[in-house]
Amino acid sequence: FDAPANKVFGDAPFTVTPTGGASGQPVTLSTSSPACEVTGNSVKIIGAGECVIAADQEGNANYAAAIQEKKTLVIAKAAQLITFADLPAKTFGDPAITLGATSSSGLPVAYSSINTITCEVAQNVVTIKASGTCRLVASQAGDGNYEKADDVPKDFNVSQAAGSVITFSPQPAALPKPGEPVTLKVTINGVGGVAPKGSVTFFDNGKEIGKVDLDANGVASLTTTTLAGGNHSITALYSGDANNKPVTSDVFGVSVLVQVTVVGGGGSSGSSGGGGGGCAINPQSDTRGGVDPTLPLLFIGAIVYFNRKNMNKIKYLLTLIPVISVFSPSAIAADPGFYVGAGLGQSNTEGD
Repeated sequence: FDAPANKVFGDAPFTVTPTGGASGQPVTLSTSSPACEVTGNSVKIIGAGECVIAADQEGNANYAAAIQEKKTLVIAKAAQLITFADLPAKTFGDPAITLGATSSSGLPVAYSSINTITCEVAQNVVTIKASGTCRLVASQAGDGNYEKADDVPKDFNVSQAAGSVITFSPQPAALPKPGEPVTLKVTINGVGGVAPKGSVTFFDNGKEIGKVDLDANGVASLTTTTLAGGNHSITALYSGDANNKPVTSDVFGVSVLVQVTVVGGGGSSGSSGGGGGGCAINPQSDTRGGVDPTLPLLFIGAIVYFNRKNMNKIKYLLTLIPVISVFSPSAIAADPGFYVGAGLGQSNTEGD
């Protein structure tokens, strides 16, 4: 019989038709090769390798058995293809990705990361490590029956995260005086479990105060003595880094005591008790002293009596200078606001 043509693993079974001798006895086929099996005249491919097919014909009373004839064919390894779908873009901080590439052989697909700074892969799970381009390669090494598959690379982009949060540390309860140091401290809460890097620039009502780098814990601290008396709208601008987009904080209020010079000398009809003359400032409605009624103020020094009605809202830092009275007693009497006087040991219990 003729030698069958070479085959490839995965090819369909084929038929071998041998021709016998003059005895007319049937010709039987057999094989001992692991790459194929024979049933009757049909040969089934089992694996890659050599398939040796033997043909035998028994003799009879008139004919001796025929000499065994063997034919060999080669069964080649089959090619295989990997199917690896495109991967969508991700953002730093996104959860791990499960990959699902397949091979036409049914053999398991292996994965590797070309740039482990951006992403790492373990078995079929990808963990995002940083922003940038993540390139993964799907591969299948083949086995005894399949050739190695062509590697299939896939790229996807990891963008910077926009979820960073700036948190200000609370200010001390005791308000600072003008010129005293004020510490502004913020924490940048990044995403992805990686401490953010970069710098923070602090602004006071839109004017830059200073710029500092983040420490290893994502904290920036700036101490300044430039804040004048009054209320300050502080904002912090985080520069961002390779993994985090820049972000600006919400407004954080910082208060510094205001110093008000009170000029006094004459008697005050707004005072009660004995002694000293004085003048009046109504911080709630009077701008004669040039005082913004919303400013934080504290009483210190030679302040001797006051209306306690709004003490829980406004505090003054006052320096008493006994010069001349700048407000008339009639103005004081007509203005039931906040009184200060030059006398000592006096009190005014007007209001609640």
